[in-house]
Amino acid sequence: MTGVPALRHLRPALLVAGLAVVATSAALAFVLVVQHSSHVAPAVVARALGAADPSSSLDRRYAPKTSGAITATGVRVATRKGRVSMQLAGEKAHAWTRHANGADRPTSFGRESIVFEPRGVEELLTVSRAQGKRTLSRPSGSVTPFIR
Repeated sequence: MTGVPALRHLRPALLVAGLAVVATSAALAFVLVVQHSSHVAPAVVARALGAADPSSSLDRRYAPKTSGAITATGVRVATRKGRVSMQLAGEKAHAWTRHANGADRPTSFGRESIVFEPRGVEELLTVSRAQGKRTLSRPSGSVTPFIR
């Protein structure tokens, strides 16, 4: 495990990819798409995912030796220098439904969608019904990123 100082020595592609995944994860953990009476958020997600396509690949190449992948438990971005992975804690891993631009699956609170964008991977969490008062948390020590 390598600490934060080692990140300065990684290639920019890995750093950008890793930080994009971490930033998206952090932002989405606090800003969940809540569906009340409006269907705007799910339509936006459906548009980003594209048409359902059972033969669509769950892997994308962005540059030589830089890729994004939807795994059984979440999403991974990798370069030749290392990889960054993330998954929803405490969620049962349901099967993915493949789409032209990513995949989605049910969760206990709504849906998890992972979209392959032209320059990276984005995770979207859709909350389908009120969840009551909740406290979002992260595992102890998760503030320090590392590369394996």
